[in-house]
Amino acid sequence: GLRLTTTINPKMQKLAEEIVGERFTKDGPTAAIASVNPRNGRILAASSSKRNNRDNFSLALQGRRQPGSAFKPFVMAEALRQGFSPDTTLPGRSPLLIPQPGEDWTVQNYGGASYGPMDMRTATAKSVNTYYAQLIGLVGVEDTVELVEDMGVSPAAFGDKGAFPAMVLGGIGNGTTPLEMASAYGTFAYNGVHVKPHLLREVKRGKQILLDDEPQKTQVLEPGVNAVALDIMRGPVSPGGTASVSLPNFPIIGKTGTTQLNTDAWFVGATPVLSTAVW
Repeated sequence: GLRLTTTINPKMQKLAEEIVGERFTKDGPTAAIASVNPRNGRILAASSSKRNNRDNFSLALQGRRQPGSAFKPFVMAEALRQGFSPDTTLPGRSPLLIPQPGEDWTVQNYGGASYGPMDMRTATAKSVNTYYAQLIGLVGVEDTVELVEDMGVSPAAFGDKGAFPAMVLGGIGNGTTPLEMASAYGTFAYNGVHVKPHLLREVKRGKQILLDDEPQKTQVLEPGVNAVALDIMRGPVSPGGTASVSLPNFPIIGKTGTTQLNTDAWFVGATPVLSTAVW
């Protein structure tokens, strides 16, 4: 006797399925897309290239993969929250040896690129690994994890071994889901407020409403801090960034993320009304 209404937008869901289906065949690489409304947490689309499986497993909602450099904005946000300036300057040379307890950490930039001193804005736009490896050492792993979880990434992402400095480059225990990434970037899009994502819009029995989707909101980043983070995150999608894109009449933030040999390739982007992760 129950009537369930989901949050899925049929037009957007169809579009997501068409995009995945056209570009990723059954025999080729897998892919997934998850989209949420950052203001109310409604999941508007969730599609993956292997939809027909016996376990009814959704890559978009449940598949955990390494986020690569798409994780860097979380470290940037924690640095801003702690009071670091976007003008914070660190060397961008590569390779860079970073002393660590036990075994030192050698970090290289993508393609072997090496840079001089740079600020946070430039390092984010160019996705400079060596800059961010130093930055996480300044802000701390534990504080970054706390922020990431508040923004919507489950503790399950970090696995039994917990977190370590390499997570700034996307090397985390179990990985993140496309839904978690879309939801977390939605926090930036909604003035630093995280809204818990959900799939059920309403449950009714006859005329009785048993469940509605009152948004569960948490102010994670102060508006002033979030405004600076938003400005920095426009860099990767601007001309000269790692993923130059544009939409008429919409401000966009976004970040790419790749792992070695392109085993994982991400783009996570958001506007004020939509946040989407593509893996």
